[in-house]
Amino acid sequence: MKLAPALAGGCTVVLKPAETVCLSVLEFIKDIADIVPRGVVNVVTGYGADIGQALVGHPNIRRCLHGVPGDRPQGDDYAAQNIIPQTFELGGKSANIVCEDADIGAAAASVVQSTIMNKGEVCLAGTRVFVHQSVHDEFWRSSPN
Repeated sequence: MKLAPALAGGCTVVLKPAETVCLSVLEFIKDIADIVPRGVVNVVTGYGADIGQALVGHPNIRRCLHGVPGDRPQGDDYAAQNIIPQTFELGGKSANIVCEDADIGAAAASVVQSTIMNKGEVCLAGTRVFVHQSVHDEFWRSSPN
């Protein structure tokens, strides 16, 4: 999710995925290897405590994006060593946005599904709902109980 904007902006990327998703990230990088020039996307695997300080503290790193809300304190300290700009997600995950031209019944069902899927213990669990004012009342009337 963060890779495309960085590449579109002409940046090279050093990606350090969470330890629990390394294999899927490595497979994804293999899949895009023929469309991204060699050396533009670089993947470093390992534990954050071991790898994070070396990456974020490196003098050639110009920005640090923290993609997991829980990594802020440690990453913040490391990035402060070189005074580099940082971007944090800090929660606020998974908004459901219902536009005025949406299939209201399907949108309402989807909001309920995303909220209860895996008991809300996934990053895709809907935690907020933004509904266009023109369909607000219709949306809430069609929401499953």
